Amino acid sequence: MTPSEHMLAALRERGLDVPAGSVIRRTYAGRNQRAEGSWTWFVLTPAGAGDIGSQWTLAELLRRGFTVDRDRYGQTHVDPVGVDLPAR
Repeated sequence: MTPSEHMLAALRERGLDVPAGSVIRRTYAGRNQRAEGSWTWFVLTPAGAGDIGSQWTLAELLRRGFTVDRDRYGQTHVDPVGVDLPAR
């Protein structure tokens, strides 16, 4: 399995709605964008939804373990275990 396939399976195991045919799309987020909260990747579903993502790399999340958190806008953030995060 690729890291993307591992992450999609792990998100499903946590009960998130990740339909078959979903893929992980990487997006450019430089230092300034990341400081403002931009994601470096997100899950793109066959219907075009993209409400699950992270600022962290897939490798880092899979190595450390991760948590998921839904913000007040309905976005689901994937973050490593043990990292202090700002309020969303």
